[in-house]
Amino acid sequence: MADSSTAELLILDDPEAPEAVMQARTYFRSCEDVDTIDKLGKKPLLDLLDLNGRGIYPTLQPSWTDTGMTFSDIVEYLTNWGAFESNALIIMSVVVDEMQSDNHIILFSQTDLILPSRDMYLGERNSTELNLLENLYGQVLEALGANATTAGLDAEDVVDFEIQLAKLSFITRKIGYPDLILNDTALNAKSDMYEVDLQNFFGTVNEINKKDYLWMLKNLRKPVDRTKWFMSASTVNAYYDPSSNEIVFPAGILNPPFYSKTFSDAHIYGSIGVVIAHELTHGFDTTGSTYDEKGNLRQWWQEDDLKNFQSRTQCMVNGRLTIGENIADCGGVKGAFRAYRSVITERGQEENKYPTLPYTQNQIFFIGFAQLWCSRYLPKFRAVLLQTDPHSPDVFRVLGPFQNSEEFGKVFNCPVGTLMNPQKKCEVW
Repeated sequence: MADSSTAELLILDDPEAPEAVMQARTYFRSCEDVDTIDKLGKKPLLDLLDLNGRGIYPTLQPSWTDTGMTFSDIVEYLTNWGAFESNALIIMSVVVDEMQSDNHIILFSQTDLILPSRDMYLGERNSTELNLLENLYGQVLEALGANATTAGLDAEDVVDFEIQLAKLSFITRKIGYPDLILNDTALNAKSDMYEVDLQNFFGTVNEINKKDYLWMLKNLRKPVDRTKWFMSASTVNAYYDPSSNEIVFPAGILNPPFYSKTFSDAHIYGSIGVVIAHELTHGFDTTGSTYDEKGNLRQWWQEDDLKNFQSRTQCMVNGRLTIGENIADCGGVKGAFRAYRSVITERGQEENKYPTLPYTQNQIFFIGFAQLWCSRYLPKFRAVLLQTDPHSPDVFRVLGPFQNSEEFGKVFNCPVGTLMNPQKKCEVW
C-alpha cells in the first residue's frame, strides 16, 4: 500500500471494475477510515479475547477461573480466532512433503520466543531487553483495561516463563567419555603428576590423594572448566548438575540393561530414554528449580508459581529426602513415553521387534523400565538406604511412576480404581 500508484488505483471509483478489485478498494478504504477505527477503539480486540463470554486472558477478568476449561478448549478457540496463523502456541503449517514431493503434509513446529535471540533471555534478569519486554507486556495489558499492578505481575510471569523455556534449551550434555581419554599427550601429562611405587600400594594411594587435593586447591583462582567430568566413563550412572546446567551420561550406562543396539525403540525409550528424561526433569525439581540457566543459585520463580509447585509436590512420597528423585522418576517415565509415541507417530507404523513375546511395544516400554530396578539387598543395608538414599526403594521407583501414569493404565488395561491405576494420581510436571 506504500506504492502511490497502487494507492491511486484503489482510490478510483470504477463501477465496471472486477469484483476482486472492488473488494480490494473496500479493504483499502476501511484501512484509511481512521475515525471509525478510533471510535471502535479496543473493543474489537477485547471481543476477540472473550471466549464465549468466559474470557481467555485472566489478567483482564479478575473473576476468571479455569474450572471446566480444557487445553482443547483453548486450542479450539485459538484456531477459530486465527491465532495459529500468528503462531500463538505452536506453528502449524501445510508444506510440501519432502519424502513425496507431490503431496502436502501438516507440519507442527515450535513457536518462537518474543525476543530475537535466546541469549537475550539467558543474561541478567534485569537486563535492558527483558525489562523492556516486561514493560511492553504491562503497557499492552493496561491499555486493554487491566489493573496496573495485576498487569505488571502478569507481564513478569510471562517473561519468567520464556526464561524457563530458554533454560531448557540451554542445558548442555556430555555423553560417553571426556576427550582426554583419547588424547595420549594430554593423558600422559596428567599421569606425570603422580608417582607409582610398585612396592608400596598404600603409599601410592596416599600420594595420589595428596596430589589430587593440591590440584583441587590450584583451581581456586582459575575460571571454571565446564568441560571437566565429575564421573568416570566406566561408571554405570548418570547425573544432572544444576551448577553447570548439564546432563552427563558416561559410557558405563550405555550398556544393557539400559541400552543395546539390539533393543527395540520401545525398549530403548523405556530404559535409557527414561534415564535421560529423568535427568532433564532434575533441572526443574525441588533443587534444579532454584538454579538459573547459567547454574547460579537464585530464586527466579514467581512466588505464586513456587507455591503452586510446592503444593503439587505434597502428594509425593517423603516430602524431604526422596522428593526430587520421585519427581524425576515420574517425569522421566511420562516424558520418555511421550517421546517414544511421537517417534512412532512420525514413522507412521508400529514396531514389530519382538514378535515372539506376548506384549505390545507400548507394554515393552514399561517392562524395559521395570527391569532396570530388579534388585535384592540385605535387610540391614536396605534399612540404611531408607535413611540415607535420596531415591525411593527400587520397587517403588517402578510402582510409583506407573501408578501415576495415565498411559500405563491404558496400555495394560488396568481398570480405574485398581492398585496400578488409582483414580487420584500425583503429577508435578
